[in-house]
Amino acid sequence: DDARDIADLCVALAIPLLLVARDGLGVLSHTLTAHEAAAARGLEVLAVILVDAPDADPSIVSNLDILDRRLPCPVLRFPWVSSEAQLAAAGEAILTRTRRDP
Repeated sequence: DDARDIADLCVALAIPLLLVARDGLGVLSHTLTAHEAAAARGLEVLAVILVDAPDADPSIVSNLDILDRRLPCPVLRFPWVSSEAQLAAAGEAILTRTRRDP
């Protein structure tokens, strides 16, 4: 609506976020800014997920390592997939690395 967004819902429900970004040129500033904005609203970022793209540029060689050094949360890569089976396997791998014990 005009007054609230998903971040407001996450604050109200006290749930952590997964920040998802397309890996490529510009992802460093976008992700660092989004993480800072989330922290300013009192939101915990559980992990950052960098999604590979089929038209990758040279910045992908270092983006994950730079973000991993600069952020307090895990930074994970999600591969480009072309089938539902690959998507399910990649999704399960991410969930396994970000899952918390109750």
